[in-house]
Amino acid sequence: NKQPFCPAAPRNEYVASHPERGKYRKRVAYFLAEAPYEPLILEKKGGLDDAKWFRITDILDLNFYDDIFTINKDRAIEICNKIIKKNLRIYWVCFARAGAIDDELAQIMKKAGCRKISFGLESGNQNILNLMGKRATVEKGRKSVETARRHGLEVHASFMLGNIGETTETIKETIKFVLELDPDFAQFPIAIPYPGTEFYEQAKNQGWLKSKN
Repeated sequence: NKQPFCPAAPRNEYVASHPERGKYRKRVAYFLAEAPYEPLILEKKGGLDDAKWFRITDILDLNFYDDIFTINKDRAIEICNKIIKKNLRIYWVCFARAGAIDDELAQIMKKAGCRKISFGLESGNQNILNLMGKRATVEKGRKSVETARRHGLEVHASFMLGNIGETTETIKETIKFVLELDPDFAQFPIAIPYPGTEFYEQAKNQGWLKSKN
């Protein structure tokens, strides 16, 4: 089966359900490692108090595959507090938006076992971010990485090349930005105009598409 946004998840990870092509999910389902297609919805009654969490004894590392795990600070803190209260003794990683983390949240995430945060910084050029509609700034990305680092969290930074407006010079700016940040991990996927997105419509109107599939 094709998975347009999310790669296949390794065993022993909690992952979010895949969004429909060109659409964002409104809530996030986490899947039990021993039953990878059985959703455990944090918004449902039970959540982290669900007994199924505690029948699993061989899981040491989790991936909260939620693109905006930290955007609701109260929710993220609640999850961390429950992990601490239940003394789960797990290590986990998550995703975060630039600007959606502060010292208070980073501190409790570290205490709850978070070891790495993946930031979708996308570009080191502000105009590219604006054209993407990211509602983020290069400076917010820089400060978010600095915040994570202050609390001993590893940083994974993702940058997307080839977006609308991209040039050789903007790519050089992104590379310079990456070198300044010096993240623990970095990746550079190429922008893909998926049907249902504004990028796709622009690519179609400009005659850039070689195929409609």
